[in-house]
Amino acid sequence: MTASPSLPKRGEKGALIARYQSKPLAEQLRWVWLIGLTFMALVTGGSWLTYQVFIVKSINRTAEIAITGMLQGMHQYIDLDLQNRDQLLKEASQLAEQSGLAPAKLANTAVVWADGHADPRGLPLSPSQLKVATAALAEHQQQDKGLMRLSEPFQDPQTGKWAIQLSRSISTEGGRLPAGGGAQGIVLSYWTSAEIETYFLQTVFLPGGKSLLVREDGRILVSASATSSGPGGSVVISELIKKPADKKDGGSSGSYFGALAGVDTIPRLYFWRKLDHYPLYLMKGVSSASVANFARPGTLVIMGLLVLVNAIVLFATGWVHLYMWQVNITMSQRQAAARTLRQNQERLEFALVGGSSGEWELRLPASSLVVSPRLVELFGPPWAEGVYDLAQWHALIHPEDIPLLMTALQRVIKGGDEGNGTTVRVRDSSPQGYRWLAIQGRVRERDANGRVVSVIGLARDVNEQQITQAIVLDRTAQLDAIFNLSPDAFVTFDHHQKVKYVNPAFVHMTGWQDESIKGISEAHFASRLGLLCNEQRPFTGIANLRAAVLAQRGPLSALIELNSVPQRILKVSLQLSDAPTVSQILHLRDVTHETIVEGLKTEFLTTAAHELRTPMASIVGFAEI
Repeated sequence: MTASPSLPKRGEKGALIARYQSKPLAEQLRWVWLIGLTFMALVTGGSWLTYQVFIVKSINRTAEIAITGMLQGMHQYIDLDLQNRDQLLKEASQLAEQSGLAPAKLANTAVVWADGHADPRGLPLSPSQLKVATAALAEHQQQDKGLMRLSEPFQDPQTGKWAIQLSRSISTEGGRLPAGGGAQGIVLSYWTSAEIETYFLQTVFLPGGKSLLVREDGRILVSASATSSGPGGSVVISELIKKPADKKDGGSSGSYFGALAGVDTIPRLYFWRKLDHYPLYLMKGVSSASVANFARPGTLVIMGLLVLVNAIVLFATGWVHLYMWQVNITMSQRQAAARTLRQNQERLEFALVGGSSGEWELRLPASSLVVSPRLVELFGPPWAEGVYDLAQWHALIHPEDIPLLMTALQRVIKGGDEGNGTTVRVRDSSPQGYRWLAIQGRVRERDANGRVVSVIGLARDVNEQQITQAIVLDRTAQLDAIFNLSPDAFVTFDHHQKVKYVNPAFVHMTGWQDESIKGISEAHFASRLGLLCNEQRPFTGIANLRAAVLAQRGPLSALIELNSVPQRILKVSLQLSDAPTVSQILHLRDVTHETIVEGLKTEFLTTAAHELRTPMASIVGFAEI
């Protein structure tokens, strides 16, 4: 006997997956698309079969139930209303002969006697209403079965509204009996168009639907649709008489499919019911197009779901295709990345061990601090391995820096300052007792409520940088004091040939404001300074001074004279610089006094030489003689 096939076990499934993964990428992708397209075909075929077998049939049955339900409700409502009106006419017919009857008893009905006159105790009748009532009286005179009679719908020419007249005969003996016997009169009321339309229009009409109120002989009394309602006229539908009755309902209901002659040419599925107490039929029909439209939303929903499912399957298949392709391509890259990550971790550990940084962790809400062995190794006593409580690690921080550190930690906890840090002084074993430390941190862990429970970070030794920075700041302060106190003017330019700094002496000499000088170009500066000089000693520009300095020819300084009172003569010189932020320095010295003294000296010597020349000439002449 051959063994029956069985499902693969877990190990066999793993072997199948391994064999599949070992196949070439192109073959794997072919299997993916084959499975995806097969699933789409199965979903499409199953959806169409389900729609044809279940959905369409259910929709037709639902439409039939809805129409018959509305018809049954109309049937019960109209039949009960006619019974109430018939009972009112019965009571009125019994009371019509009582001459002492109060007018209020007949206020809702009209009375017409055999002589054709309306009783003033009842409702007043218009000529058209009296004409219809006279015709009804004649019918009751000829043949009276003791039933309520419904007239043909008629239109009142005064109001333009139509109604159906309901009447019963007054058959009591005595009184105003006509010759030949019969009914001595009739009582009547009106079934108005507004009341009749309420029965039909309060029910739901599908597009193309039709409702009919039909006599037993097939004549249509009322015809109503979603767009119009009114009397049926003289239309007679013989199909109603010929229709097969439903034996389950005692022959009082049935259905008919087709176009009713005289109504319109639209084929409909009609359902009809006979009123229980009156020779009237109610018919309600719906066109086949309406049933199709009724089913259209369901069809659109199913088609939409089918398209959506197929789109999802197609997207999933494409995604699996892309994913497998990416996995196969990036597998080697991930392995290389893993190797690189291990190497980077080794380098980081080596850098932390050999560098000047260490790790720390702050655990909240206890505010306990855990430091790495590297920090302990860096600072020595009083640092030691272990967990520090709030008071212990506060004692290791310089008292003046504790508020600064707490503020920085609060910013990190609130999530707004994880990339920045702060610099504080901590205790160490050096003779100074404190060392500068740069601290950076970030949130590591939060609890279920979002509160921070762990903050980690690095602490880096920046003591040498802080000392150097303090020395630089001190030297800068000294230079600033020297420049501010110097009587000579200094103007520095950056490497973009723009003014970077001017000292107060320059502002005092020229009258320029410090804010209007900084940032202007070299050419602009030279132009403005040249406008302040007179023609005897003009300013020729910084470019000429720089060219002389570079060529090492001619004087390296020049005299300029400002148009000011009192007279002011300045000696201008230029010094080039190789500093990272300064390219050249313009030096201006007030040499007004020296220049004036030098001029007086020169003038004195010239005058003395001139005055001595005349007597000397006489002396020389006499000496020659």
